[in-house]
Amino acid sequence: ANANANSNSNVNSNPNLNANSSPDQCENKQSGGNSVRTIGKLNYRLAVLQELMKTESDYVRDLENTIKIFLLPLRASRIVSEIVIKSLFSNIEILFGVNKQLLMELKSKLVIAQDTDISCIGDIFNQMGAYLKMYTVYCSNHPTAVQTLQILSKDKTFCSFLEICESDPACRSLPLSSFLISPVQRICKYPLLIKELIKNSPEKREEEIASLKIAEQKINEILEYINEKKRIQEQQQAVLEIQQRILGAENLSNPTRWFLRESYSCILELEHNLEKSEFNQLITQQQNNENVNENVDLSVLQKKERLRAPSEIKFANWRGLNIQIFLFNDIILLTRIKKSNRAIDNIIVSGSNWAKPDAFQLESSICLEKLSVSILKDQDKCNYEFLNNEKPTNIMILTDLIANVKYFLNFENVNERDTIYEEIQSQIKKLSEKATVLSNSKQMIQRPLKVTKLELLYQQIKTEKIQLFKKQQQRKEPTLLK
Repeated sequence: ANANANSNSNVNSNPNLNANSSPDQCENKQSGGNSVRTIGKLNYRLAVLQELMKTESDYVRDLENTIKIFLLPLRASRIVSEIVIKSLFSNIEILFGVNKQLLMELKSKLVIAQDTDISCIGDIFNQMGAYLKMYTVYCSNHPTAVQTLQILSKDKTFCSFLEICESDPACRSLPLSSFLISPVQRICKYPLLIKELIKNSPEKREEEIASLKIAEQKINEILEYINEKKRIQEQQQAVLEIQQRILGAENLSNPTRWFLRESYSCILELEHNLEKSEFNQLITQQQNNENVNENVDLSVLQKKERLRAPSEIKFANWRGLNIQIFLFNDIILLTRIKKSNRAIDNIIVSGSNWAKPDAFQLESSICLEKLSVSILKDQDKCNYEFLNNEKPTNIMILTDLIANVKYFLNFENVNERDTIYEEIQSQIKKLSEKATVLSNSKQMIQRPLKVTKLELLYQQIKTEKIQLFKKQQQRKEPTLLK
């Protein structure tokens, strides 16, 4: 507002402008209001340039202080291991080198003036774009850094060390957590500043605007890349933490697996026919000397069978059992709450819903590719003797197609049941589509090439022509062929 007011008064007091006026101001001197808006834009752009340089200089200073005041003394003190230091500071030393170079480039090529050519900013960010991807590692690790700092804050030795470091005048009374969040905030600031420079640059400066737009696009792509990697990191971290909370789920972690949601339910009833399970059918086929798919590993399937198809005694114990359901993109876990295990209760986990002071015992693991899910409608309740028709229920039926077991799960409310039902259906559909694509691609690879008679004739004629050409060349120029 002050910039616009000053520019307005200058134009009114001297309508012809002075000799030092910029070309853009001179071109707009006849247009009255347009001239004021152009000068206002240039003044605002100058303020953005000043902010870019000032904040970049302050940021590089803070990175250097974080390394000198916190990281290096902590490493020298050996209060914590190098692994803990890495989880706290990640690759901050590399980021310091990247931004120090960025600041040097800006200082050497950019002149802070109202009418300066700022195309160099776009060029600098385009050149440094590949190095800014280093922020992916830091941003992905930042939640771990926060969690590590919370754990270390309970250690008296570390707290004493941290108090000494934070008393340094260069810290400006800021805690370590403020310095650790600084790189995450800074990488998000660049596209905002460049956007403002584009917005307040005169339209006739097409080269400057084009260069800035390329830089803006590149930084936005880097931010998308960072966010995607951070999302994958968080998903994998969530799977690892759930694995620690569930007894019997030691092999849960998988690079292609991510956690979707959890839900609380009760097993009202089970229906099963173990003789019709996939494993027993394959064993029967093998005993009768029937054709069995060679790709099926019966030993692996038998292990799965033991997990998915509980004994009759276990089935009896499951009726009326309250369970916690953990849904992933490829499997669903049915777990029993186990409150007696205090060792697992002490594990520090992130999240709000499933980070409870309870441990879970894995009871059944069902692959979504071998799962059928349906909702039991009110009019169909009469078909099941175990249901009380007068009592309201929100039942979903899970059918394990391998073990041939039906789980009748009752949820606390219909919204929760419908939400998890739709999520399971969606994942089953995605897996089915993926399997179809893979099957089609395999068929394309394995499909033999059909060569027509015309193509064979063409190849024969081509071969004969080549041989004839070689004979002619041998007669004319014997050295040419060599």
